Amino acid sequence: MNDHRLRAFSIVELMVVMVIIAVLMGVLFPVLSYARSASRRTACLANLRTLGIALQEYNQARGALPLAPSFSHVPSGEVRLLRALETYLDAPQVRMVDGTVVTGQPWACPADNVLAPAMGSSYEYAFAPLLRLPLALREILPNEDISVYDAKSATRRFFDDRPQDRMLLLDLYGWHPGRPVSVVNPDPALDPDYVSPWTINPSLWKKGWNQKNMLRGDGSVDWTPFSG
Repeated sequence: MNDHRLRAFSIVELMVVMVIIAVLMGVLFPVLSYARSASRRTACLANLRTLGIALQEYNQARGALPLAPSFSHVPSGEVRLLRALETYLDAPQVRMVDGTVVTGQPWACPADNVLAPAMGSSYEYAFAPLLRLPLALREILPNEDISVYDAKSATRRFFDDRPQDRMLLLDLYGWHPGRPVSVVNPDPALDPDYVSPWTINPSLWKKGWNQKNMLRGDGSVDWTPFSG
């Protein structure tokens, strides 16, 4: 009479199978992690392209880029850049609802789960330093003509001086892994409208900055090492 009983796996065979599975997981996990990271980076670049088109349309309509500080901060009411581009974006309004910041694309980078939920935007308005004088004049002399004139002058200087080398928007933090570079602490004294994102989560300083996505003055976007 034939013995049809199934032979069980030995301990050695089970260990070999487990080792093979562990090796495969070790190979696949970094690949999957990189794919997720690349997907977030691509979506972030798409956000910047969308915002770049909105900035271009605003400039064409007004003859100047928006008058706004470097950082938007919805809880404190600093929404000048967000409101300036609303008309040119097919996106819900970034706003406060029951004490919570409601934001989303194109203002929120998919890799940012810290600053956008706290501030409303993942991006720094890199054109703002050229607007420090008109912003100051706007506070001291509430004359819209003076502010608009200076904004137009700053915009002309920006686009006349190699716009492909000038930044318009960039990530507030190096959300996208790359070669680590040094951190330069922003100086709030340089900008009276400055709201530091690092007060939201100081641990970001310990991680250091990596690569940043940025929008340049000619409308191009790229992923670049950034140190300050």
